Amino acid sequence: DLGAGCGVVGITLSIKGLVEAPFYASDLSECASECISKNCDRYDVPVVIKEGSLLEPWVGEKFDIIVDDISGVAEEAAKLSPWFDNVPCQSGIDGSDLTIQVLKNANNHLNENGLLFFPVISFSGVDKIVDAARQNFTNVELLQRVEWPLPKDMYEHVSTLQRIKQEGNIQFEEKFGMILCFTDIYVAFNK
Repeated sequence: DLGAGCGVVGITLSIKGLVEAPFYASDLSECASECISKNCDRYDVPVVIKEGSLLEPWVGEKFDIIVDDISGVAEEAAKLSPWFDNVPCQSGIDGSDLTIQVLKNANNHLNENGLLFFPVISFSGVDKIVDAARQNFTNVELLQRVEWPLPKDMYEHVSTLQRIKQEGNIQFEEKFGMILCFTDIYVAFNK
């Protein structure tokens, strides 16, 4: 679980029996690593935690499944949002930089028939990320799209978000007086 944050994804996969113990988690933040540890203790989930950026903590290691939960939000949008308080978000003008780095290097960390799961949020360069996935994997499948309303505390920034959208760096729809965003979940693999 790359960019594991509080560990919720890995913990959930472990509890549901979808990954063998221990699960492996990494995050850039020391605070996140401490949070992962506490949450794994709380739910009695064995874990190996490393601190570091992207795949760097896992040099020489390979996995059957990698979940990329690293920030994929355009930097300007991230600065406006409440999601990144005290959390770095150096994902580039369209939010694609970190995800593309993972896509380019994931094959070095996947076992044969390994799977990379990654979200693509509409507050990023969606097409650029999906194109990079297709350049690095023989199969890229959209598993699910979840639409969600823009949080109310972001409405004060609508004019800035509209400008970022016009520049081609994020996507969203305006319907019925609401702004609707989405998160797409993809799986990438080589077969």
